[in-house]
Order: sequence, then C-alpha cells, then structure tokens
Amino acid sequence: MNALKKLALCLVAVAALLGLATPAQATFQMRITSSTAGTIVIDDGDTGAAVGHAADISAISGVILFSGSWGAYNIQVNTGESKPVLGSAASPHMDLSYSVNRTIAGAAETLSIEISDMGFTSSPTSLNMLYGGTNGAGTTSTYLAGTGLNNALYNTGDASGTIGPEPTGAYSGTGSFAVPNNSGNPYSLTLKVTINNNGSAGISSGDAELNPAPAPAGLVLALTGLPVLGIGAWLRRRRVPTAA
Repeated sequence: MNALKKLALCLVAVAALLGLATPAQATFQMRITSSTAGTIVIDDGDTGAAVGHAADISAISGVILFSGSWGAYNIQVNTGESKPVLGSAASPHMDLSYSVNRTIAGAAETLSIEISDMGFTSSPTSLNMLYGGTNGAGTTSTYLAGTGLNNALYNTGDASGTIGPEPTGAYSGTGSFAVPNNSGNPYSLTLKVTINNNGSAGISSGDAELNPAPAPAGLVLALTGLPVLGIGAWLRRRRVPTAA
C-alpha cells in the first residue's frame, strides 16, 4: 500500500509540473457578449490565460472586476459582486455595476453583461430587483434576473423577473420574483443587463441589484412590539397591590 501511495504522489507531482493538473474552477463568473465581437468570460480570480477568458483584476474573492474594450465599447468600469462579499448561500445578494463608453458612432450593437453564481440554499424565497442609471444617446437597456434550480450557471428558466426596457436618459425601476421550493437542493442565480445601441456614441452606466425581500411589515412591527408588550405586562404586574 505504501508503495502505491508513493507512486500516486509521484504521478500527481509530474502532472503538476507538466501542467496537466486540472485547475480549480470558481463558481462565480461574469460573461460579456457583444453582437459584433462574441463572448468573453471572467471567472472569479481568473488570470485570463485560457482562450476566451479575460483577467479578473480584483484580488477579492466574491468580486469580479473587468476593464477593457469589447466590441464597439470601452468598458470603463464593470464590477460584479456575490458571496462572500455580498450575502451568503442562505441569504442571496448580488450586484452588477457598469459604465460603458461608445466613443465612435457606427453600426447598431447589442452588449450584454451577466454575472452568475451557484450554491444558494434558501428556498422558497422572494428576491427584490433594483435597477437604475443613465442610458446614452440612442441606447436602451433591460435587466433580467433569474434562477436555475439545476444549480447551473446562467440558467434563468425556472423563475425570473425583468425591469425595462429602460429608455434613453436617466431611469430607475424595481421588480421581484420568487425562487420555487427546491427541496433543500442548491440553485444558481444570474443577473443580466442587455444594452441596445442604435449606433450612437455616448456613455451608458447603471447598477443592477438582487437582494432578499424583507419580512412583511406587519411581521416586523409584531416582532419589534413584543419586547414593549413584555415590559408593559411586567409593569402592570408590578402595579397590582400585594395582598395583606
């Protein structure tokens, strides 16, 4: 047995030296797709060495930061956040913020920016969608968020919500959707912003957020009122005269 273990360790070491070892894959991922340039992928902690991938310039786990040109756009700021920086597996909270600049007018182009993460556990649960920003000249945008009960990245087919299309200029909107009961199994969540540009030059920026819906107002008031009710009962008991 010892000889077999030594042989196995030697094979692993040789594979690592030759670059044959399979790298660990982060579940949190960003995907940017241009109707003219195709798709580029950024994993959390990505070095950008693989074909079709770009580097994550953030050194923080749970934060993906990309900056560069793609298609007709100079993507100046593009940040995705998920667990453990925002929320947790039991309390989903994700955020996507971006600023894209089309410096030269030309053909119409669609740009989509997505972030997706797996391993969320709380279901059923309601999630809030918030979206706001400014669309440049000739530009509209739409925000879609959804869940994949099979725990696969970018699957939004089981339940989803949409805000938009939002018009040129400043905008803001809210929405929500409910994650169905997944029998205790993990699921994925995806945020996707689609920017449609008619060929005009200009800057578009926005922030798309997904967070847990708060408890109903009545329940919050009831819970906050319990300590007060308890103190009131205690005071009433204190006021009752003691029998002689």
